[in-house]
This record gives sequence, C-alpha cells and structure tokens, in this order.
Amino acid sequence: GLPLIVLLVREPPRKAGQLGPQTPAATGADDIPGTTVAAALRQPTFWLIFVAIMFGSMTLLGTLQHGVPMLTEHGFDVNVATAALSFAFAGVVTGQLTSGVVVNQINTPKVIVPYFTAALVGLLIVHSVHVESGTPLLFTGALLMGLGLGGEVAQNAYLVSR
Repeated sequence: GLPLIVLLVREPPRKAGQLGPQTPAATGADDIPGTTVAAALRQPTFWLIFVAIMFGSMTLLGTLQHGVPMLTEHGFDVNVATAALSFAFAGVVTGQLTSGVVVNQINTPKVIVPYFTAALVGLLIVHSVHVESGTPLLFTGALLMGLGLGGEVAQNAYLVSR
C-alpha cells in the first residue's frame, strides 16, 4: 500500500497568501483537545492501551490464522473447522458495526470492555473445545472471538484518541 500512497496521495495546491495545511489556523489544531506524541509516550494509559491492543490482536489473529489445524487436532472435521472460521469472521463484521453504533450512543472508551470480554471468553472456548463438547459450543466461541476482534479493530483509533 505504501507505494500507492506515495504515488497517488497529493496535497491540494495552495493559492497565493493561503495558509498551508501545517499551520494551526488552517487545521484548527488549537481547537483540538489532546496531547503531543512525546507527552502521550510518557503516560501509562497510552502503554496500557498499546499492550491491550497488541496482545489482544496477536492472540485473536494468531488463533484465526492457525484455527483449522488447531481444531482438526482437537478432533473436528476440516469442514467444521472452516465453518467455525466463517462464524468468527461474521463476528468480526458484527463487532465492527455494533461497536460503532454503541460508541456513537455512549461516548466513552468503556464501550470496548464487553468486546474484550467476548474475545476472551470466545478465545478460551475455542482453545478448550473438543469434539465431545459439541460443534455449537465451538461456533459460539468463534462468534464471540470474532465479535471481540471486530470491536477492538473498529475502536482502536477511538481508544488512542481518548
């Protein structure tokens, strides 16, 4: 993607006397609440969010990446394992859509907590389920895991901006 961005993304030309996009007057940067990057890097809240996003994404995406081999080792048929991944990706879409709706209604970073909880419960189910436990439990875990991943991915920028 980077080569395409370099080739295709251009700043609009400025007219004589017009302020450039880097000036606070042109962007309204004085009106935007927040902190500098250096100040953010010194805050423990930034690092807690960073670690939560990194480990959350790493475990969920790692499980999805290796889901079929892992589930076949647990005794599931390949068709059931791939269907479980479909449930997970349906959860991702649902998580992205619902988290956006929820954050528009309730403007607080705490809206992500149920999504992280769903991801954790789903991850525990998917990693511990065996054929004897049943396919519906596997599909439920995969859906919850996807729901959490979708909510997290959709709200990462919101969390960091707050």
